[in-house]
Amino acid sequence: YRHSRGISMRVNGYNDKQVALLQRLLAVMQAMEFSEERFNNLRAERIRQIENKSAQRPASQIMGALREALNHSSWSDDQQVAALRNLTFGGVKSQAAAFWDSVNVEALLYGNYVDEDVVAVREALGSLVSDGSVELPALAVTNLDQDQRQQLTQELEHDDAVISWYIQGSDRSVQQQALFDLTGQALKSGFFQQLRTEQQLGYIASAFSWPQSRVPGLVMIIQSPSHSSLDVRDAIGTFLQAVPGDIDEAAFNRHRQALVAEINEPFKNLWERAEYLWQSLGEGDHTFSSKQDLADAVSQISYSDWLAFFKAQVLETHRSLLVVAPGKFDKHPAEPTEYKQPAEAKLANKRFAIEL
Repeated sequence: YRHSRGISMRVNGYNDKQVALLQRLLAVMQAMEFSEERFNNLRAERIRQIENKSAQRPASQIMGALREALNHSSWSDDQQVAALRNLTFGGVKSQAAAFWDSVNVEALLYGNYVDEDVVAVREALGSLVSDGSVELPALAVTNLDQDQRQQLTQELEHDDAVISWYIQGSDRSVQQQALFDLTGQALKSGFFQQLRTEQQLGYIASAFSWPQSRVPGLVMIIQSPSHSSLDVRDAIGTFLQAVPGDIDEAAFNRHRQALVAEINEPFKNLWERAEYLWQSLGEGDHTFSSKQDLADAVSQISYSDWLAFFKAQVLETHRSLLVVAPGKFDKHPAEPTEYKQPAEAKLANKRFAIEL
């Protein structure tokens, strides 16, 4: 599968023949022995998948636009389709042949393995890649301007209005991540109860912490068939203004305790633990301490600390991106800086360069 820095391949299940299977798979990947007809079929299928995204629910499309605006290893559907149409069978084979000279390899073996398996995998991978270390480009996440509210307006083929209000942290510290995670924990039940159940603004209403490559953030999203995006945005703003009065210290302590318990929840099986280890490697955490570090940081947040954070970095911040689909309604928000395409937001802002 594809990810932000390259390609991953995983083999799981009974371990008896896994190393032999991995060696076969690596040989197949290196040989690239498939027909031009199969290449054409795969390319056509991928183009169909991208073009069919318009059938997704609007909330999913809006979250996709937000993800594209923030992640510099993400491209628009039009860009991907154009690149796919320009691919040739010979060009892909040539690129694949040169691929192994331009990569670094990172591997994780977890479970019922012995030292001999590690050696065999290391040798199999080592035979594919060049001896020299390849310097990979840094990941990049859009660093939203702290002095201006920004908006990305998307015209979707759907009558429903959607608001996805993203508020970004100012740095990638574990303390910031803890504060945003705790805020997401504190908001989620009240957001759903008030805006969906009581006010019936839409059938999708959710608030949650949304880190991107450990850049912390908060997302509040509503999809509404009955209210304009402007009305929805204003309702979210009213909800946020009431939060400090609605969440007293006793409620805050319950939210903090629940989040710490969730972070510290034991892994249910070997697969879950392997997922955590692999994700940690992908984020540059070779000590695998991020989970405990986050739990400790959340535990140390006081009620007064959180209130000060909420006021400064949620209620008063301009470091935000409002992603809007107006739907059938005439009224919609108009922030001082507005974009029509996610790529415009990338170009207009600085970036977090993330070295792993």
